[in-house]
Amino acid sequence: MRYHTTDETQDIGIDVINGNNVTMTQASKDPQILPVSFRQHPLGKIQVHIGQGDALQKYSAKSIWHLLLREPEICRQHLIPLLDMLIASHHLMEDADQIEKGLLQKTGQPHISRAEMTQLVSQMGNGKSEVRQHATAQLDAMGIQALPFLESMEMFTLAPEQSSRVRDTTHRMKEKYTKNGDTASKKDSVDRALLWLFEDPEIWSIFLQRADPEQQAIALRELRAMFPGKTEQELMRKYGKR
Repeated sequence: MRYHTTDETQDIGIDVINGNNVTMTQASKDPQILPVSFRQHPLGKIQVHIGQGDALQKYSAKSIWHLLLREPEICRQHLIPLLDMLIASHHLMEDADQIEKGLLQKTGQPHISRAEMTQLVSQMGNGKSEVRQHATAQLDAMGIQALPFLESMEMFTLAPEQSSRVRDTTHRMKEKYTKNGDTASKKDSVDRALLWLFEDPEIWSIFLQRADPEQQAIALRELRAMFPGKTEQELMRKYGKR
């Protein structure tokens, strides 16, 4: 879909390819209003550009939720009005607020072992069939909590046998929890986002980089729980800087 319109106040362009490759631009004819562009590629990060020339501001994030949590005021002022031209987006800031509250309420709950899941995915490429089957069964047994990790796997880094098993396991989990009516299987729902983002170190990096000492302490505690082999200094170096 391609759409372009212009009037006495602004120029607007929207390109949508296959439903998940989106480019939106808005340029006001008032020089006091900054131009805004939004790009979402299915295999890349979301990108938002505001302004132009030497004053150009660039923002990127792996998902809309990451962007809303990292740059809430920028999104509220510039991004949401632009997205509203394509979809009803007024609820996104409210959803992001719910997600933030939910994440902070979940702190202290155990995380799935990333090291264990990484090892199981590695075993999916083992030369012995019984090892591959056992690893797959163990990931299946982890249930919905393993789904965010599996969905984040970069398939191009895996051997064909591994990527095939990861895809099949992910599909089975989605089918199971959809049939059970689990809200975590509904695309872009707050509950689904909570399950996914709670296991994402980039989200805790956002909290770690905020000025609130309490949120910094919470984020560091969650990162230490996710990466028990890392020291506080190592985590701060990796996740404490933008």
